Amino acid sequence: MKVWKNLGPLAKFIVFLSFLVPLVYILWGFLEGYGFLGREVKQVKTLDATDSETGALLASAPKNIKTVGLKFTGLPSSTEPYTEGGKIIIMAGIMWNGASGINYANGGVYTMKSSLFAEQGLRVKLVRQDDYSLLKDGMVKFSMTNNPSDGYAYIWYMGDNHAAFITDLNNRLMQVNPSFRAEGIVISGYSYGEDKFMGPFEWKLEPQKARGGLCAVVLFDGDHNLVIKWASDNGVPINPDPTTYCYEALNFAGTDDFMKAARMFGQAVNRPVVTIDENGKTHKTGETVTAKINSVGTWTPGDKLAAESADPFLVNIYSTRENVHQMPCLLVGLNKYMEKNIDETKRIITAIVRAGDQIKTYGQAFDRAMAANAEVFGHEDADYWKRLFNGEKWTNKDGRMVEFGGSRACNLAENLEALGAGENSRNTFKSSYELFGNFMATLYPEELASFPPYSEAVNTSYLSQVYSQERRISTTGEITSAKEPVYPQGSISERVSGRNYSIEFETGSDVITPASRVILEGLFNDLNTNDLRIAIAGHTDNTGSDEINIPLSQRRAMAVKSWLMNKSFSSFPVARFEKVQGFGSTKPLNQATEDTWQGRKKNRRVEIVTGI
Repeated sequence: MKVWKNLGPLAKFIVFLSFLVPLVYILWGFLEGYGFLGREVKQVKTLDATDSETGALLASAPKNIKTVGLKFTGLPSSTEPYTEGGKIIIMAGIMWNGASGINYANGGVYTMKSSLFAEQGLRVKLVRQDDYSLLKDGMVKFSMTNNPSDGYAYIWYMGDNHAAFITDLNNRLMQVNPSFRAEGIVISGYSYGEDKFMGPFEWKLEPQKARGGLCAVVLFDGDHNLVIKWASDNGVPINPDPTTYCYEALNFAGTDDFMKAARMFGQAVNRPVVTIDENGKTHKTGETVTAKINSVGTWTPGDKLAAESADPFLVNIYSTRENVHQMPCLLVGLNKYMEKNIDETKRIITAIVRAGDQIKTYGQAFDRAMAANAEVFGHEDADYWKRLFNGEKWTNKDGRMVEFGGSRACNLAENLEALGAGENSRNTFKSSYELFGNFMATLYPEELASFPPYSEAVNTSYLSQVYSQERRISTTGEITSAKEPVYPQGSISERVSGRNYSIEFETGSDVITPASRVILEGLFNDLNTNDLRIAIAGHTDNTGSDEINIPLSQRRAMAVKSWLMNKSFSSFPVARFEKVQGFGSTKPLNQATEDTWQGRKKNRRVEIVTGI
């Protein structure tokens, strides 16, 4: 006390603050945790691709096809670097098999003799960079110097993050020059099963049981997107806030590494509870809950780790085997640099799409690509990358079969189809770009308030010129092709998604109203971006007799099928539809609601089921 008396007023005030500030911080955290104070609660959302006119759904897959008669171009040297070209161009990107076409085109870290880049007179250095922030730093640095050896002239990454990635990158580039922007130009490959959502077996059978589930993911990564897509397809609400828990929604536990996500399975976390009120608003209840992480979004080998350590009811619920156009390995360049170096950009694209054909057609090219992956990424050996690329089936300790891994290389035809540069192209990447851009903007508006239109995010002019060039030099005037989907006969054996759409028709008619155009366009984009089979069921309310309602609901279901086929018969051939059926009022969503106007409106619906 004597010391305190000897202190001056200022010293006493400083000591007082040193005790007060921590006390206020602790008290604030307590009140916030129990819902009395704090930031605005993130709103739980049930995502729908038809929420806006630009809404679009995820794409399905380019599948490998071996081209009969394709000329073997020889293998890149494994010992002799190519030194005859001029400047060295630095390309950087994340470690994954989607980049196999880029790595094979170069032959390793540096351009090797007899490689496809060397054939095009290019000298390239490939750099592994798994940090998205540092990828952006490298392109910004390059934009300041315009020197291909300083910073990253081209970068590659998972394209389903393209909207969020380039929005931030372009904001930074514009500070250097307002006319600068990053543009996607070519796809070297896709994830085809290695990224997946794993959870309890009962979720696969009854998706609504995922409400109250807790999923470990790397937030804003492709696996996070995959889980969100599955929830959207099945009408499961999403709680975007990784710090709260909602019994009515699927929740997330965030981490910074996909292997950590796998290891988090089974852990318990304490969370403040949020709920959805009768007006659809989310707010804290003041309660807390201890919740167990019972699902995971990860990629190989994280899926194998989760399967090894988890209970026997953990299964593959959803993966890029169903949504293989979700995660393209997209190569991105700086617009002004590419405009000044058009020929160089075309030669880069030419080498990469030719690499895709070689990898898919010739075993020795595939083996060499896997060796190039091991060298460029500095991780494991060629056999490791081969197993991950092809995918494997593995039996865990409980005797369950788990599939992991799986990738695809892309040729020119598949790029034309995906990027919208070919004749009558399905333009599947546009769907993926807009889908996940809209999902992120809806769930995380603070992080992504808006994003560029597809026309500014992707530049297909270089790819189109390569297409014209390749057709001119081909002996047949054609290019190698992408494999057409083959639809099995009979019933859908494995349901992937099911959701009701409130498509409106004129009273007592099968004529679709103009007001339903937004819904139909969203539905078209959803189904157009995968190769899953389709079942359509029409339902009416209980007004009138089923002698009238069942035939009416059948005609309405057929009207939706006809609309889709008229929109694009190549995307919706007859063989793709498993069945189209009308049920009238025999299957209401809730019998108790049939006596209200709102209930009858909900029961007037078209149900779309997709599966294998």
